[in-house]
Amino acid sequence: GRFDREFYFPLPDASARAKILEIYTKEWSPPLSKKLIDRMANACVGFGGADMKALCTEAGVRALRRTYPQIYMEDHRLKIDKDKLFVTEADMQEALGTIKCSSRRSAPSLGVSLPNCLQEPLQPQLVRALEQLSSSFAIAGQALFREKQ
Repeated sequence: GRFDREFYFPLPDASARAKILEIYTKEWSPPLSKKLIDRMANACVGFGGADMKALCTEAGVRALRRTYPQIYMEDHRLKIDKDKLFVTEADMQEALGTIKCSSRRSAPSLGVSLPNCLQEPLQPQLVRALEQLSSSFAIAGQALFREKQ
């Protein structure tokens, strides 16, 4: 079906990202320092809440692999001592390098105007192309007419 309304949810700013990180890491032992949380929040421009969760999950997986490197090589279950697991700044930085935030995964909009510095030099070519197309396609002629107004 179709939606009747569109809701705009802006991406969180640095302070909101820091709060999101605090929520997702509140039960980590030892806790991440406020300084590290702020640094990570500032490094995650464009990240939404789900992206921040993915970052924390990936950092946790990296801590697990660092502490128990044999985990993916063993056929039998390993007993994991969760007291030995802790996320380091390096785990967070490595995780940040692997997570691509959702705002950067979407395809660019084709309806975005060219920057002004490109519009002027490309205008003559666009007009010529529209003039050539107008003989075959009526809509091209309409666009050319609007462009000349």
